[in-house]
Amino acid sequence: MSALLLLPSLLLLGLVSVLLAFAPTISRALCRSGGLVRPNFRGNLIPASTGLTFLLILMPVYAALLFWPLFRRDAALYLLVVTSFGLLGLADDRWGSRTVGGFRGHLRSLLTPHPTTGALKLVGGGGVALIASAVVHAPVSRSLVVLLLFFADALLIALCANALNLLDLRPGRAQFGFALLLLPSLLTAFLHQEPQGILPFGAGIAALREWRADSRADTMMGDTGSNLLGAAAGLSAVLFLPLGGRLLLLVLVIALNTASERFSLTRLIAESPVLNSLDRLLGAR
Repeated sequence: MSALLLLPSLLLLGLVSVLLAFAPTISRALCRSGGLVRPNFRGNLIPASTGLTFLLILMPVYAALLFWPLFRRDAALYLLVVTSFGLLGLADDRWGSRTVGGFRGHLRSLLTPHPTTGALKLVGGGGVALIASAVVHAPVSRSLVVLLLFFADALLIALCANALNLLDLRPGRAQFGFALLLLPSLLTAFLHQEPQGILPFGAGIAALREWRADSRADTMMGDTGSNLLGAAAGLSAVLFLPLGGRLLLLVLVIALNTASERFSLTRLIAESPVLNSLDRLLGAR
């Protein structure tokens, strides 16, 4: 390992170790003090926005990596995406209404004097995704193909964030979805020996810190966590996957988001013996 890679790797390890030890306790305290306590599907009151743990871990780590030129651009992108989507999700957790759902419902609220936090999340998250994609594709060409790829990658980031939000209705589902979304990017970065692969790996480690509590229904990551992890997985795909892989993933998340507008994903899972059996392995039911 080169000295250029060794130093930030050691920094990442040390910093993550400290944050992994204290971030969950801090996030639970913030949930309780901020009124972010909700009944889980069993009716038990639990901290409902422990995705704050991911913010508390990843923001300092990505900020620290800005000081190394090798990681600077990608670390800035991850910092922008996880912070923005995490805070937008936190606003929805804190002030959001569950009486309006789906893309159409939230978008219609933009035409009213009182738009939902979900609508603001769609607009804000979409804007952040466009910025991130623009940085990845810079300098932006006037070529139609390049512009289409630019919008497709922005859409991938935004829809990955919403896809995990849709899965986060039962313990363990969103974490499993995150693993499926992130794994191809991690494998690609590893196979190509890209040192920037430590950036999505850091997001995976942060997610693992809350996996046990989330799967046991002791906590909920909330929109803070599901939106953040989904956006991080989408950004990882944009940075590391080849075009074919990105387009395939985009088709899959479009299908998931579209299906959720018409059907209950929980009901579809319950009615499928295979999916139901897998679902029961993911966490408390």
